Amino acid sequence: MREETTQEVTRGAVEDAVITIDATDTIEEFDSNAVKMFGVPRANAVGKRLSDLFIPPRLRSVHRQAVARQSHQQKPDRLGRHHEGIAMRGDGTEFPVDIAITRSETADRLLFTGVIRDLSDEKRAESRAETENRERQLILDSVGEGICGTDEEGIIIFSNPSAADQLGWNAEELVGQSLFDIVLPAATGGIHPKEGCPIYSVLKKGGVRHVREALFARKDGTVLSVEYTVTSLRERDDKTRGMVLAFREIDIRTKANGIQRLLSSVIEQIGEAVVITDAWGCVQYVNAAFERITGYSRGDALGLDWWKLRIKGGQD
Repeated sequence: MREETTQEVTRGAVEDAVITIDATDTIEEFDSNAVKMFGVPRANAVGKRLSDLFIPPRLRSVHRQAVARQSHQQKPDRLGRHHEGIAMRGDGTEFPVDIAITRSETADRLLFTGVIRDLSDEKRAESRAETENRERQLILDSVGEGICGTDEEGIIIFSNPSAADQLGWNAEELVGQSLFDIVLPAATGGIHPKEGCPIYSVLKKGGVRHVREALFARKDGTVLSVEYTVTSLRERDDKTRGMVLAFREIDIRTKANGIQRLLSSVIEQIGEAVVITDAWGCVQYVNAAFERITGYSRGDALGLDWWKLRIKGGQD
């Protein structure tokens, strides 16, 4: 049978490899998957010490001591259980492995068989996931908005420092509690009606809702006036898995500006003329009805003393 070359044996998918050694660490069996995994032909492995070929130099003495210890123990430890370690390919590159070892005995021989799985792809995936999680956490920690995520029942599964700070909790305290029980009752004095609640609607029906002003409860019982956006988290099967709530406190100036805009809108729409002056009677504001009734344009009226205004023949 033709012996495989190194290039041939490293080609293709690699399954669990099986290697058998004796009590002196000498390789007795080296299967085809081991050939693929380590990139070494079988003939170059059998009869050689495992530690010389496939254990990194810094770990060889530890490996040999372990083989000697397991050979002399009546009830060897670690056998039959999976554990992780570092192996070395024929070209000297190291890679993570999962290995489970069994021991067998004959009249005059003691053998150890290891089933080895290459964990390289799994570790790379774990590393990518950890990096992505760290990046996401840095973003969450750096934004000024409070952000909470919940599961499909409204139980908080994460919150960023800003959310915890605004609500008066530690981030760890928020996790595991119901958003509806600890944050939303502020509007109803302790009992939150889920029906009609935009947040509950998004959780159950999906979608996105933006609310310009609402009341959240702080841990100490005080009320927090907020603006918030809630977005459902949905899987490809269109099933809601939870939601993300992003909110920010509305400060006094923002609320005042909002009220001012609302009042201005109302005044502009009424039919009666409205004039606002300063303490000295100087006109600061007139509405649209004033312009229509008096004939003054807003630009002409602003800055005049109000008692000097005369109707110029406007209608009504």
